[in-house]
This record gives sequence, structure tokens and C-alpha cells, in this order.
Amino acid sequence: MIKFHNMKYHAMKIRPLSIIAAAALLMALPLNGVSARAEEAPDILYSDEDGVKDLSEASGAVESPVAEVITDTSGTGSFIALTSSFSILQAEKYDNLDEEPVLSGGEVRFLANLGSSAQQLSAVFKSSDGSVVVVDGGQEADTEHLVNVIKGAGGHVDAWLITHPQTDHVGALYGILSSGRKDISIGSIYYNFFEQEWYDEHDADESGMVYNIRNILSELDNIRTVSDAGRGDEVILSDKLSFKVLNDPIKTEGIFAGNGSGLMYDISMDGKHFIILGDMSRTAGDIHMAEGVLDDIVCDYVQISHHGQTGVSNNFYAALDPKYCIWPTNEYIYNTTGVENSGLGTNRTKLCISKLNVKSNYVTLGRDVIIR
Repeated sequence: MIKFHNMKYHAMKIRPLSIIAAAALLMALPLNGVSARAEEAPDILYSDEDGVKDLSEASGAVESPVAEVITDTSGTGSFIALTSSFSILQAEKYDNLDEEPVLSGGEVRFLANLGSSAQQLSAVFKSSDGSVVVVDGGQEADTEHLVNVIKGAGGHVDAWLITHPQTDHVGALYGILSSGRKDISIGSIYYNFFEQEWYDEHDADESGMVYNIRNILSELDNIRTVSDAGRGDEVILSDKLSFKVLNDPIKTEGIFAGNGSGLMYDISMDGKHFIILGDMSRTAGDIHMAEGVLDDIVCDYVQISHHGQTGVSNNFYAALDPKYCIWPTNEYIYNTTGVENSGLGTNRTKLCISKLNVKSNYVTLGRDVIIR
């Protein structure tokens, strides 16, 4: 879930310069922008769970992000925004349909939100023997899209995995369960929430959805619910499809406490491992990493945390060492540019990924990501 801030003040602002100093700075820049090391640009900030920080204080922060000077039309000065691009060897794609299949008849689909422009995490895994896993399900506005994909996979979900109870993750599931619709069926739902009072205090914007989804899950009598899913739990649905819960939920502080309270999953299909991070935060992710949840992990594909915004640390991604990345995002987050969006952290994530041995980045911009 995006945590919106007043980016006008959280953007990377250059302190007021004298006319002579400002002229000298601009003369030193190329006409199409500026490339500068972080230490050469004052007040490089990013948004993190403890608020907006100096980039140099970040755990696993990159050493030399690219900077761009942008004119501030409010008349208060210029701003610096981080920009970056992937290596030319790291293609941005929607699918792998033009390549040799990596799955033995199965399909993984990360759903773009076709119901609104908002970000979401929604994924459907279907193995060649018909087993189906859904992750989160996304926004309520995208419910019909999700239901149609599930119907195309046979109409029955063996296991529905919840990372954490925020609207852009469980809105569609809540809509499906509350409407009582019968055109799809669900075998089991896996989750692990804290007490309601914790969300009221630490994730107040989402506490209403937490309350609603918690209540409806507790009232189900025709769907098995596993409300205490935790580290080491492993479910084998078939020879083709299984999943493991990587962590127990933990409580942290700060603006991303709700994100950090989630579960991560290792979904294995046809021998390929898809690591689901949900919106895992840097603080919580580093705690889990220190506890050994990534020890001996195999990561073929990783779902980029928090839709590409400020999520897990660079060290966390490096420990995963993914071959492919999947970005469940939207235009606003993924193609963040300029002053208003510069605090989202997307470009910092891109720069991190650009330094890894990633072959391709699959991105849900207006179309589903499909891997077969």
C-alpha cells in the first residue's frame, strides 16, 4: 500500500544557492540532465519506514545513484530526484511467450489492475495437473478480472495465500467472500494477522479493511482457514505445485509497520521457485534475514516488494540473488519522475536490481505478466 506524503517537502531539495553558485552549478551540468554521485548532491532523501531520510543513512544504500536537477515551478528552488535504468541486458517484459517454456505446462499470471489505475498484488499459479494457488487477489475494483482468470484455470482455488490485509492486496478477496458468489470455489485460505488494536495504532489507514477481512474469514464455514500460518509451514498440493511460508509475522514501528507485518512465501512450480515478498519493509525484512529465513533459499523469480517502492533492503535482494524480477506495479509508481514522486523509492529499487544478475524484469503495466 502506498503511503502518500507531501512530496513537495519530502523531495530531494537543494538548499537555496547564491545566484553565482547556482549559475556555476547549472553551467557544470550537461544540457540533458546531470549525473552526480550521491555525496556530491546535498540532502539526498528517500522515504522509509522511519520517515524521510538521508540516503547515506540507509541500510544497504547504493553508493552512487544518478541524480537529475529538476526545476521547481513553485519558485522555492530546484530539486534533485534519483533516476536510474536497468542494464541493457535486463529486459523489461510482459511475458516469456516468445521463449522456450520454463514451466512444464503450468502458468503463472500476475494480474494488472484493469479495474482502476491503483497498484495491487494479485497472482494466480496454475500447474499442469490443475492445482491452483492465488496470492492476495488485489483491489476490489479488479475482482471480475481476477474471477475470470480463476475460471480460466478451472474455477477452483486450492490455496489462497494472504501476505497482509491491506486494500490493494485483499480487496478483491473481501468482495468475493462478502458477496457470497458461487461461480468460483476456494479450498483453503492461509494468513496470520495480529490483534485488531495493533492495526488501529500502526496501520490506521487500513484498519477498516483489516477489521472487515478478519471478520468475514472468521465466519466462513465452507472454506478451510489457516489463521496461524507461520515459518516452516509447507503445503504440497501436488507433484507440480507446493508452497512454504518463509516467516512468522513481526511487529515493527514506523510508517511501514503494516507492510512489515506480512508473510512471505516460496511457491514452487515445476521446480521453479517464486519468492513472494508482499509489501515487506526494509526493517522487517532485515530482521527476518538475520533470523535466517533466506538461508539456503532458491530464488528463480522474486516479486518485487511494495510494488517497487521503498521495500526490502538492497542486501535482502542481493541475498535472494534472483534470476528474474516481477513488478506488480502501476504507471505512477513504476515510471516515477520529478519532484512529486521522487520520495517513493522506486528508482532506488531499480538501481539495486540493475546491479544484480537479473535476466529480465516482468512488469504489470496495463497487461498481465504471464510466465509459462
